[in-house]
Amino acid sequence: MTTAAILDAARAYVQRGFGLTPVAYGQKNPILKDYLKRALTTEEELVEHFAGAARNVGVVLGAASGGLADVDLDCAEALAVARS
Repeated sequence: MTTAAILDAARAYVQRGFGLTPVAYGQKNPILKDYLKRALTTEEELVEHFAGAARNVGVVLGAASGGLADVDLDCAEALAVARS
């Protein structure tokens, strides 16, 4: 994915109301240590952190993204509960 496409993806997430954080390419941990208190949402922040850099776009869960939550359904019991 090109850096322009990464920036476009970041913009699309922000338009959906999500707060973002940059994640090093190939990693899972956020680059910014204070990412829970400083979710990126402005065009200036997106350009600063996602333009010209090979980075993943991390979505900050919880209040920073309108209460968004992530649930792992990686076992049979979890799938059974999710279906009910």
